[in-house]
Amino acid sequence: MSSPQSTPLLSSSFALRSGPSPFQPETAALAAAERVLSAVARGDIETVEEEVGKESALGGVRGVYNSRGQACMHIAAAYGKTKMIEWLADSGCNPSESLAHVGMTPLHLAVLNGRADAVRELIKAGANINSRDSHGMTPLTCATLPTESHVKEIEIARAACKKILLANGAR
Repeated sequence: MSSPQSTPLLSSSFALRSGPSPFQPETAALAAAERVLSAVARGDIETVEEEVGKESALGGVRGVYNSRGQACMHIAAAYGKTKMIEWLADSGCNPSESLAHVGMTPLHLAVLNGRADAVRELIKAGANINSRDSHGMTPLTCATLPTESHVKEIEIARAACKKILLANGAR
């Protein structure tokens, strides 16, 4: 599967959780954040390193979030970018960071999008396999959710995610 489910993860509005002023972030920092998030979605580590290195207002890769509050790790997980997940974890990003408004972790998003390789990489990076979102759902619960009939490949991919989670002690 080459694309995540229909809901886009990237948008033209970005939030920076660090920098000189969280209320009036510089235009250059917002443009850099947009480039970072786009590069994460593509799995382009080189561009992420370059942008984070030249724009100090970003506060490092851990300071970049999209308008939905998703960190770079969430984006990489949803798009199944395993090398990016590994690089982000090595850069200090939290593989279990939850979204404030819904509590979903990168592992929840990887499962929902049927990204079995991303599930493996997140577990390897130390993601909490039994984390619960605001509805009490674990990644394992997400793996058993029904899909729309025209997205059969997501259902098959989620079954693979479920198998990985169970093999790693999910409950």
